[in-house]
Amino acid sequence: MRLPQPLFLLALLPSLVGCPAIHSDQPLGIEIAVLKPEAINGTWMVAEGNGFLGFRVRDAQKGELFVWDVSDEEKKPDAPLQCEPPPDAGGACSDTAKCGVLRRTGNFYFGDTTKDRPYRTGVIIVSDAHFYAIVYGVQDYKQWDKRLRDLVANETLPGRVDSQGELILGPLKLEHYRLLLAQETGVIDLASPSMVLVKLPDSLDPCKKGEKSK
Repeated sequence: MRLPQPLFLLALLPSLVGCPAIHSDQPLGIEIAVLKPEAINGTWMVAEGNGFLGFRVRDAQKGELFVWDVSDEEKKPDAPLQCEPPPDAGGACSDTAKCGVLRRTGNFYFGDTTKDRPYRTGVIIVSDAHFYAIVYGVQDYKQWDKRLRDLVANETLPGRVDSQGELILGPLKLEHYRLLLAQETGVIDLASPSMVLVKLPDSLDPCKKGEKSK
């Protein structure tokens, strides 16, 4: 499988609280994304910004990894590089080193944003390359909620509406994902990514060069 790109979902975990999300009885993604540390570990650049993110596989077979800020030249231009996971991570998630589990269906990747049920997914990654990832946030709730409710109501998608009126998707098969992630369904807008990230080669990696990229 093509691993480097899916990790980027976790970079957005802190921003997902209160944002539109898909709720489901099971984590999205047909299978765990088995990770390759040699392809993932390193520094990734936000293509339309001045920030750098670090990625480090936590458990390859379980699809777990850390994500943290290496630098943010826009907010903290003079701050030293953070080339290793923050010390307070201690092998676990923390405020400064986010971690989570990646799952996949084809070239679509999903990350758990909560251990509570129903599961909540607010970011979807689309990529099949080894050096970049395109990050999409779930579209505004009002744009796709009715469409999904109609699909559930006519049993095209498995799901239910809970006692609070929240739409909860049931277990999904491959044909369900094809429908859920189709452009016309409206859950993601393939023409409007939220972020593009690029893995830096050793020659441009500020942590390997010992200085920030210009």
